[in-house]
Amino acid sequence: MALPDHLPVHDRALTAYHADIGTASSTFVYCPFNGRIVSIHYVEHGVVSGGDAAITTKINGTTIGATGAATIAASGSGAGVRGTITPGITAGSVTAGDCVELASDGAPSSVSPVSWTVLVRAG
Repeated sequence: MALPDHLPVHDRALTAYHADIGTASSTFVYCPFNGRIVSIHYVEHGVVSGGDAAITTKINGTTIGATGAATIAASGSGAGVRGTITPGITAGSVTAGDCVELASDGAPSSVSPVSWTVLVRAG
């Protein structure tokens, strides 16, 4: 019996830099293809102090729901500390030309830069 052919999986990374999650602000990244957000990873560039940052993920300004939200905690933070947000299977669908936004509530009192990698499964 022949095994079924499976479509290849193509995960592509979109990157963004957030200059300061300690200020209520957003960073944006353009998605040039159709797909689904598989995961969102971040790396802190310094200590987050004064409060935890609530992060909301949006596609074209619309929040993708509770599975696209995260907290970057002040406790245990520091340069090189990383984390992951895993949106739900249906929540993170993107179409070519969509804009993915990562918004911080600005709760930390420190200047806290973060690098983001949005992993999108093309297809």
